[in-house]
Amino acid sequence: MTDPSPGWGARGVALLRLLLVPIVFLIERNDPQAWSPQADLILLAAGLYAAVALALTSRSSPAPRGGWRPYAVADLTFLGLLAWQSGGAFSEVRAVLAALPFVVAFVGRPRSTAILAALGVIVYVVAAEAPAGAPDRGYVASEALLLAWGGTLAVLLSLVITRGRDQVLSLAAERQRLLADTQSATDRERQRLAYRLHDNAIQSLQAARLQLSRLERGHSTALDGVRAAITDAVDELRTTVADLRPADVERVGLSNALHQTALRLLEDADDAAPQLDIAVAPDTEGIDDELCFAIARELLTNAIAHSHASHITLTLARDNGHLSLEVDDDGHGIAPGRRRQARREGHIGLAACTERAASHGGTLDITSHPDRGTTVTVALPLTRPSDRPHESSTSTQDTTTAHE
Repeated sequence: MTDPSPGWGARGVALLRLLLVPIVFLIERNDPQAWSPQADLILLAAGLYAAVALALTSRSSPAPRGGWRPYAVADLTFLGLLAWQSGGAFSEVRAVLAALPFVVAFVGRPRSTAILAALGVIVYVVAAEAPAGAPDRGYVASEALLLAWGGTLAVLLSLVITRGRDQVLSLAAERQRLLADTQSATDRERQRLAYRLHDNAIQSLQAARLQLSRLERGHSTALDGVRAAITDAVDELRTTVADLRPADVERVGLSNALHQTALRLLEDADDAAPQLDIAVAPDTEGIDDELCFAIARELLTNAIAHSHASHITLTLARDNGHLSLEVDDDGHGIAPGRRRQARREGHIGLAACTERAASHGGTLDITSHPDRGTTVTVALPLTRPSDRPHESSTSTQDTTTAHE
């Protein structure tokens, strides 16, 4: 048996190898066809080899010492000798040869499984030439074809398992990268917030303190300076809080929160503000408002800041048992490779949206063409039924249109 997989896979195969020895011994005792005395010696040697292999595999973590190929050669050699000394083509050991590729399929790669399956067929054909067997060629050919057919199934099984394993590893690596990017972005945001508070609100409060000192010394005109400094500090803190939590979704409703956020984003836009339409179906509110708001805010921010679009549309509706959130713009589109470059530069908005959607069982798809705009579609499963429209949505169903 092969040990291509590190860790538990290699040790598991080594343990199965050792357990196979007493099983073959029981087959020998109950086989109506007599085994040769040499078969007992071969089985004893196989038992010693299996015990040593298990010890080496357990001590050589994470992979078996020497790789899987020496173990495969030894396994097939012992099985071939046992088959030769216990009936040739009629040996019960051929069942082990048939099962061997399936064991490898769970711990190895398709190529390793195919090689072992092919070698198993060759070992059987060679063992069939033993004088004790002497079957006709048709019987040997049919058994060899049956072994090859089983080996093909094992290769297909290994292919499925390997693809699933690779996909899981890829998703885990992507998640690790996203977590690292998120942490980096969080650190940068904290630094930006610290600079902003230091350069604005704290400076305004420092000015207020100086004016209070002047007021204590009898400068009555300093009172106006105190009021102005405190007003500036309050305004700056209110703006900072709005950036951290732009709208109270639970209090004002999803549709109102999106409209308020959209207006603020348009006011802060560096370029000419695009026309923005928002349509929220009444029966979508109260389901996943916080999640929809977080994703929609990020998508709107990206579209307004980077698309250079003249028109942006956001729609939220129910669609085949899902919440369908779509943001469409007629801007420049996303150039090939731009998303990967943006992530390297620390812009992880789309990646974060994808992660948020996936964590709730949803998906995020992007369709973009150069100079023809971008459409981002998020599908989220309905987590709970909402048969009655949210009251606050009835007055905000009509779209908002904002211009520069």
